[in-house]
Amino acid sequence: MSFLGAQDPHVTGVIEAAADDIDDDDDNGYADSTLGSDEARYQMYNHIESISRRASPVPLSTREIDRLNLKHHMSTLLFDGKLHFAPISRNPHRILDLGTGSGKWAVDAG
Repeated sequence: MSFLGAQDPHVTGVIEAAADDIDDDDDNGYADSTLGSDEARYQMYNHIESISRRASPVPLSTREIDRLNLKHHMSTLLFDGKLHFAPISRNPHRILDLGTGSGKWAVDAG
């Protein structure tokens, strides 16, 4: 078994993010709604999921996304609902998401 599908015949290479997908300003695109609302969470999750589909080095199937979401849910249960252990402020402006799977962690943290 290879790491990240390096020997997988279905993987043809790494997909680079388009220049217009890179957000380098302070506007997160959700200024008209609070991040706690269901609509904002839904929009953020769909945005993260669409980026991960384009930028993933391996294909993400619905089954894989479900597995990653289950893994996130189990971790949340294991850690009594805590999403992080770092000493961050109550309302951080930016959080670096490093390989948290389907993006569910980022949605829950937002």
